[in-house]
Amino acid sequence: MTVFGACDALGSVLLGKLGDKFTKRIFVIIGVICHVSVITFLLVLLYVKGDTDAFSFLADNIYLLFICAGILGIADSCWNTFPPIMMSVFFIDNTEAAFSNLKFWQSVGSICAFVSGPRIDFQYNGLILIGVLAIAVLCLCVLDFFVASIDSMDNERSHNKHDSGLSISPKRDSLRQYAVNT
Repeated sequence: MTVFGACDALGSVLLGKLGDKFTKRIFVIIGVICHVSVITFLLVLLYVKGDTDAFSFLADNIYLLFICAGILGIADSCWNTFPPIMMSVFFIDNTEAAFSNLKFWQSVGSICAFVSGPRIDFQYNGLILIGVLAIAVLCLCVLDFFVASIDSMDNERSHNKHDSGLSISPKRDSLRQYAVNT
């Protein structure tokens, strides 16, 4: 847990600096790469070694667990840094409801993982996690490309300091208005 927490804190600082210099989509890209790589590594290890041999292999090579914890800490820093940015772009006028909705769905996800964890094999849990991650990233891409661009907010606000809204195309504006009204 110490390695996870340290990498989470360092990742938040470094990703904050990278987000200022590069696109905000870097959070999603790094988070997905980190999560998928660790889950895939563990799934392949379980497939190649088998259940009991994989756990004894990890116990003998404890540094692999520290590396996985560090990578998962970096991935967690992506998902802890990115949602506030996303909420400020997609829900300009209704941020309170957006953040409460985010916390609600995070809680539902935690409950699902807590309840299903002991009942489903790790291999299936890993595949479910990758599937849910793929669906979430797909939905985020739809929001980013069709509703409002994550990176356009900084550009618009830096050019027009008095504008409180986000200037987007008519197609994006109608989709955003539909999302706000529903």
